[in-house]
Amino acid sequence: MTVLVYAYMNGIFSSRKIAKSLRQDLAFMYLAGKETPDFRTLARFRKEKGSHLESILAEVIRKAHELGLVSFGVCSLDGTKIYANASKEKNIDKNDLRDKVRGLMEKAENVDAKEDKLYEKNEDDQDPELKTKAGRKRRKGEIKAKKINTTDPDSKLMQMKRKDYANEYNVQSISENGIILSSSIFNTSADQNTLIPTIKKLQSGHQTPEKILADKGYSTQNNYSFCEEQGIDAYIPICYSGADSGDYTYNKKKDVYTDQNGRAFFFKQHSGKLPGAGP
Repeated sequence: MTVLVYAYMNGIFSSRKIAKSLRQDLAFMYLAGKETPDFRTLARFRKEKGSHLESILAEVIRKAHELGLVSFGVCSLDGTKIYANASKEKNIDKNDLRDKVRGLMEKAENVDAKEDKLYEKNEDDQDPELKTKAGRKRRKGEIKAKKINTTDPDSKLMQMKRKDYANEYNVQSISENGIILSSSIFNTSADQNTLIPTIKKLQSGHQTPEKILADKGYSTQNNYSFCEEQGIDAYIPICYSGADSGDYTYNKKKDVYTDQNGRAFFFKQHSGKLPGAGP
């Protein structure tokens, strides 16, 4: 388990690469006590025991709380988008996907017809549902009416910080003193709807934080109300889009803006660099 955690922390997810690191990387050798399980053993262990990883990490947080490293006092919430293991070129429009499926269904019909002659009533490894027109029609109706990625259907096309678009996930983490207390993963790019489920997950495993710090991306009435109901002192700036000049009347001669309530706004000063300030 220690080897897997260390590998994942360093961005190594391939069981083959982990097995190779156990033979070549000193850090991996130390953590494994010089044991060198093959990639099949590592993959089987992850499959059979991986579900316990979250509970083990929860124990780490509880231990940190006992040692005074975590108090669930001032906690920070933030999100980051991670690339999914999927190519955006694999995002297929529903019509294209249906055309592909239609072609596959027609191919299946031809194969069925040939195998029906060969096998007659004998069973084979072909999907029984594809051997009847009703079954094929039902299978076609199961196609979802939206764009999906054929490599990773759960991922969504989002804009990254570099302004490029790719299939990704939105990971939300709550931390205190550099220690991640809880994390959740979403397939939506917006952060507004991630605050409540992320805090609820922390509450279910540990306790309610006293304060939560988050940026204006989490600014919604629902989030403010939830934090107030839970007794959380939330420091989330209000997302303000700025004034609309169309709501003001401008007097060019006096250089004055007047709002709809008759309040006048005069020019005060230019914004510029302070003396001695750098570029």
